[in-house]
Amino acid sequence: MLKELKTSRSPFKDRVNATLTFQVPTAQMGSDSRGNPVPVTESLTVHCYFKPDNRPRELFFPGIGEKEEPMIGYAVLPMQLPASIKDGAIAQAEVGELKGKFTLKRQTLPIPEFEREAGTKFHGIFTRQV
Repeated sequence: MLKELKTSRSPFKDRVNATLTFQVPTAQMGSDSRGNPVPVTESLTVHCYFKPDNRPRELFFPGIGEKEEPMIGYAVLPMQLPASIKDGAIAQAEVGELKGKFTLKRQTLPIPEFEREAGTKFHGIFTRQV
């Protein structure tokens, strides 16, 4: 485990079971294969504690597939998700031994005191790789 993870203040640091890798924009611009301007991105890895979101699937997650699992997560390292990671962002994900993608569906309303002590809480969908 990362040295930084051991020194994290998060109450979930001993429960980390997932790694998300988001592509976040930098302040620089580049160009695509056709010469169109596109933002340059960099990888941001977030170590998290995930648990299943056990709310009724058909009510809260209509249309969700068999390979998709609703999850609730807490950011552990870094403890706060940067503002550049918006709802709908997709990350490459490793949850335990499983690999796939995670789609951020909703960040909970930030409560500064809670986030400072426990990290950002968020909801989303983990889709297993076949």
